[in-house]
Amino acid sequence: MNLSLMILWCAAGLLIGQADPAPPPTKTAEAEKTAKIAKTAKTSEADAATPASMSLDDLRTQLDALLAPTGVPIEQFEESPNRQLVDLAAKSGVLSRNAADPQTKLEANQLEMRAYNALAQSAQQADRPGEASLRVTQLRSAAQQTRQLQFDDAEAAGAFWLLQADLIDLNRNTPDLAQRQAGAIERLEAFLDSPEAPPAMKTDVKLALLRLYEQAGRSEDAAALLLDLRRTLSSQDPRREQLHDARRVLDMLGEPIAVDVNTTRQQDWSLADQRGRPVLIHVYADAAPTSVALFEPIGQLQQTLGEEGVSVLSLAVNSSTADRDDNAWPIAEVNDEDAVLRTLGVRSLPWLVVVDADGKVAAVGQTGAVLDRVPRPATDTAEPAEPAEPAPTEPTQEGP
Repeated sequence: MNLSLMILWCAAGLLIGQADPAPPPTKTAEAEKTAKIAKTAKTSEADAATPASMSLDDLRTQLDALLAPTGVPIEQFEESPNRQLVDLAAKSGVLSRNAADPQTKLEANQLEMRAYNALAQSAQQADRPGEASLRVTQLRSAAQQTRQLQFDDAEAAGAFWLLQADLIDLNRNTPDLAQRQAGAIERLEAFLDSPEAPPAMKTDVKLALLRLYEQAGRSEDAAALLLDLRRTLSSQDPRREQLHDARRVLDMLGEPIAVDVNTTRQQDWSLADQRGRPVLIHVYADAAPTSVALFEPIGQLQQTLGEEGVSVLSLAVNSSTADRDDNAWPIAEVNDEDAVLRTLGVRSLPWLVVVDADGKVAAVGQTGAVLDRVPRPATDTAEPAEPAEPAPTEPTQEGP
């Protein structure tokens, strides 16, 4: 039985990838498109009930061919990968419901959930919220069906994919992202601690947790988990590729970096000039709404700590800054090939780097949780010590 359940961390980041730069569709257009997608899914399921399309091995082979190593659809097919994924999901679902063998049911369910997972993430990345919601609902439905199967590991497999649906849903709901991210971390940690979670499944959960630790700037936890995964995964395991980015980020910690830019106010800004106070560097783009949303909490942080408590720099990637002339801290415009982005290790947006007062990288991450990693000034709140009383002396005994 194949229990290798892929965590679909896309190159742009599962939780906070860049949105499609095209303007989002209107609610009416989105609703019409979602209804059309749902109708197509029902048609695909009806068409899937043909004997020639029911081979489990054929379905697995086709699905593996459609998904890149990270699990997201690849664009090298004449027919739209999404349409093929819808068809494979429907056929796998029909096979699971019609199969008499519990193992065939479970494996077909696994294929169905992988397909819906990829479809949900594809819709999320392309800023199609209606379709993403539909695919997440389909993924949850398939996961609930998996949990009801009378077969070893079915409960754990279903629970795992419900967690995956939660993570995709987390990505689509950005206002309380850091809080929901913390909840997702807790659920994955609890899953790993569960004695019912199969060992074969735990590695993929750890890879998901590693990504979340990275995005939250929890460098110590990420380093410990990375070490564990490097010991666990063999050199031939393709999942080791997912460790490279984490290793590069962790290698930045404690190292000095140099950042020199010219701001939109035509002033030179150098990281070297900020020594003596922590620095927060915020990389954003108009095409990534979550990265823009960080302006508000960053502003609150600067108000709390004061300009002497933290220096802030925002880097606008291929974005206009005309509407931010009155921003409280400097902004510099850069393009996506600028060397400063490589210096900061930017992989996706938003991207946050905390540099300590000595000019060394203290934290790297992608959500508001990283703001908590900015060093706070030491406060002396201890009450003045009272004069120590003289130690009591032992009474002397009189001689006889």
